[in-house]
Amino acid sequence: MNKLTLSLISILVFFNQNAISKESNYIDYFNKIYAKQIYIKNFEDFQQQLIENGFTDKKWIQYTLYQNGLRKNEIDALKEPRMIYLPVPKKSKIPEFKKNLNDKNKLVCTLLSPDDLKKNVNYKTLYPDFKSYVFSRKLTNAKVGTTEEVLLQDKFYYEDLSRWVAFTDTINKDSDRPSEGYFLPPCYEEIIIKKVKAPEVKKEPEAKKEPPKERNETFFGQLSLGNVVIKSNDDLNSKFDLSFLKMGLSIQKPINKFNYRMGIAVNNYISIKFTSDNTSSSANKIKYYFDYLFGVSKQEDNHYLTLQYDNLNYLLNINKPNQVNLNPVRVDRLNLLDAYSLNNDYAVLGGIAYFPSLFSKADGHEISVGLRRTFSKALSFSALYFRNNITKDSITNTANGFVINSIYQF
Repeated sequence: MNKLTLSLISILVFFNQNAISKESNYIDYFNKIYAKQIYIKNFEDFQQQLIENGFTDKKWIQYTLYQNGLRKNEIDALKEPRMIYLPVPKKSKIPEFKKNLNDKNKLVCTLLSPDDLKKNVNYKTLYPDFKSYVFSRKLTNAKVGTTEEVLLQDKFYYEDLSRWVAFTDTINKDSDRPSEGYFLPPCYEEIIIKKVKAPEVKKEPEAKKEPPKERNETFFGQLSLGNVVIKSNDDLNSKFDLSFLKMGLSIQKPINKFNYRMGIAVNNYISIKFTSDNTSSSANKIKYYFDYLFGVSKQEDNHYLTLQYDNLNYLLNINKPNQVNLNPVRVDRLNLLDAYSLNNDYAVLGGIAYFPSLFSKADGHEISVGLRRTFSKALSFSALYFRNNITKDSITNTANGFVINSIYQF
């Protein structure tokens, strides 16, 4: 593996580690205030609990999965119950004696969501990230009394008080904050339009907030490093040792129960060595070529099945059997792939492929096996071994290869 390859892989891993920063911990505070927590055992239990909590429409299944960053196969693979958030909180009743401590005309404390900060330029100027927003309201004087008493005496009214007490205690225990001072929930009047009780003013009924639309398209960046050894059954017993680096980009869109994907990749042969009965050499005259793909996938229990067409540039020994003539050839490949999930982190990969002579007049077959390791929702690595036989101009080229893939989802 050369220095260029090591650098590219290091950059990709560093980029992903920065993306998964502490910022997500502070965004999670928002979810804890506005979502009810439940524990699920499997997908059937998940559906049943949604119904029991009033989410009878099937659209809430995909919405809740998206909100919690989960997939169906990850739920079915659970070995122990897992906590997730529901879209709407369960409001707890506040005793009457606590209500009396509040001014009836206080404004309801409402948090800005992470999306509010991103979309509103004025908010973004004040708070560069969600963490800055969470710690933006500091108590002027020293804290007196319990957290509950401090909130009841605040200028805002707190619905579902127990959740707000837990929220306030959590942010004040954060190790990154200074030891002096006490922080209150960052309530803001700019977005608060309702009051606890104001019978003297008639207000139009508030429009129900539509749940955020799930982004249908998903993009994947790919970086692959591989090596393949090709033997040709010509009169000179030619053998080729090739190393390549591939970078690609693809887009995936769900339609009904299927995921459709298309993509493009640039393939660079970084090392080419060949030997035969009368010569041996190394060269790198063949450089950049493009590959294309189109595929359709479907989840079936722990299996993720894909039928994919690839249009590839492949280096083959062609023309006369008694001459070494290594040239790039466009080949067509129909590939049936399966990723079987062992658990949330690992999956076994396998595939069988056929090379029909559609455009290139080269035909053959291929098998592949491998293992994938998922580090987060965004980043995964896989190692894959493949073997194929491709015939072109009466010369059969047998290849054995190994590829390391890194895929980043965004």
